Amino acid sequence: MVHSRTRLPDMACRSLRPAMRMRDEETGAILPLVIILLTVLLVLSGVALDFMHFEARRTQILAVLDRASLAAASLSQELEPELVVDDYLKKAGLEDVDRTVTVTEGSYGEWRRVRIEATDTMTTSFMGQLAQIGIKTLSTKIVSEAYEAIGNVEVSLVLDVSGSMATDVGDGVTRLAALQKGADTFVDQMFTKVQPENAPDGRLSISVIPYNQQVVLGDDLAAQFNLSTEQTDTTCGDVFLLPTDTIAISPTTAIQRTMSGDSLDYYVRFGYNADNYNGWQFPYHTWVSNCDEQSYSPVLPFSNSQTDIEKKIGSLKASGDTAIDIGARWGLALLDPAAQPVVDNLISEGDVDSSLDARPYEYDLDGTADIDDRSIKVMVLMTDGENTGSFSIKQKYQSGPSELYSTKSADSLNPADSGSTNSSTTSEWDSLYWHDDSYSTTKWYRLTNKKWYYRDSNGFYTTSTSRYGGTQKNYVSDTGKLYQIDWSTVWGKLNFRHEYVAYTYFDAVYKTIKRSTSFPGTYAVFSDGNTFTKKDTALKAICTTAKANDILIYTLAVDAPDNGAAILKSCSSGDGYYYDITSDELTDAFAEIAASINSLRLTN
Repeated sequence: MVHSRTRLPDMACRSLRPAMRMRDEETGAILPLVIILLTVLLVLSGVALDFMHFEARRTQILAVLDRASLAAASLSQELEPELVVDDYLKKAGLEDVDRTVTVTEGSYGEWRRVRIEATDTMTTSFMGQLAQIGIKTLSTKIVSEAYEAIGNVEVSLVLDVSGSMATDVGDGVTRLAALQKGADTFVDQMFTKVQPENAPDGRLSISVIPYNQQVVLGDDLAAQFNLSTEQTDTTCGDVFLLPTDTIAISPTTAIQRTMSGDSLDYYVRFGYNADNYNGWQFPYHTWVSNCDEQSYSPVLPFSNSQTDIEKKIGSLKASGDTAIDIGARWGLALLDPAAQPVVDNLISEGDVDSSLDARPYEYDLDGTADIDDRSIKVMVLMTDGENTGSFSIKQKYQSGPSELYSTKSADSLNPADSGSTNSSTTSEWDSLYWHDDSYSTTKWYRLTNKKWYYRDSNGFYTTSTSRYGGTQKNYVSDTGKLYQIDWSTVWGKLNFRHEYVAYTYFDAVYKTIKRSTSFPGTYAVFSDGNTFTKKDTALKAICTTAKANDILIYTLAVDAPDNGAAILKSCSSGDGYYYDITSDELTDAFAEIAASINSLRLTN
């Protein structure tokens, strides 16, 4: 059977076409979704704008409160802290902020803490207009706290008093005078801020450490340390021989005492030739004393008397060479807790005020110590030059029997004893011999003619072949008892430069027995010298050690050469602690350092 499809009339088909087209049309279906998404985005954007405005306002308020708390907590602030805070808020257009100011401070004004708690409520611009959100305000609590507490401060003022500090820097003012003025400003500000009138004693201690080629401790302070006792003419110590991985110098630390006299290495530094040493024109020429023991030279340790400190600074005079490393070593040593027994002893002897008991305080690297049991430790180090040298005589040659013998007395050394100033023919020379059992038990070196001799009960002789056969003894006129001269007499009796002594009495024989091949080699047998290169290296090392213990190091390079400025910059605690200045900027620099030490610490 054949099936056929029923066909609609043409008119019916035409009437159904619009409905069929509507059924198949999809172009308008996305519009409702777009409207919904746009609405959501607009709402979110409005919310975001409200929150951005809110956060910007919160940040602004916090910044203003931080500045206000700092200013209000300042110990030099004379206005009431609440008034200071309100003034900052008003000037920033934030007087509507609800704030509470809490002030706590020490009984004597030695510390102040200002805490500001603020609550800010902001009317929203968008979120409050939507019934679906209904957040009409946003609120936040903001806290800022500042604290100034210069509880205990220990300062080492390490001041260059080398010869160049006597330079006139204009209008008849020396660089030393400019330093004294600046240092007085520093001291005055430190006492004003740290040890104000009526405050409990003991909050501030300052040690003044003048240095040139050495640091003179003075009798009282030197007695507290373990200086060697080969001689006791000086109170300087050869601390450049100590290790650089520690800054501690305790009463038990063995320190070689600096030899008196002048051990500067003129030959190497100035290139003098041998003729300068053969004559007598230079023996007494002393440019640089190893340890310049003058009334104004000694360290003033652990003082809390503004009068005494300023008097000490005012007494300083300029002379000598420059040893920044030695000045810094003692400055740091007097900040290290290893020096506590020194302070205890000086207190018991009446040389240090009893209120400074327990200084130098222990390091507080983790910040857990009570404010009364810790201190800010500061070294202020200045120079107008660079490291040059420090010299001494090795400990084993400072005292005890020497290698020189006289037939006259244990004090007889050279023609100068008999009044001669330019002679090499007196009998004094004829009686002086060099002898060392470790070289030869039988040979004696006669300084007059630089020849070797033997000795028996009849005196000194050389040997030759007799015309009758055998050995003949050829005696010289030197007979009698021999007197061995002490090393302390060799170096100190005539106040000769030590380099001159080494050349005059030892160079020829040492070259003969091959102890040295040149005069600098001869002098090196006796001298404990320290070149500027070694000193720069040592200074960097001890400053690194100090900074690891949170000691603040301020350095001032005053009209200094490039090398001196560079080594002080590396020693400092950072760019804000280093001053490259001229002499007329010293007072301002010291004032800035005092202000920096007294600076506020924002804790929140």
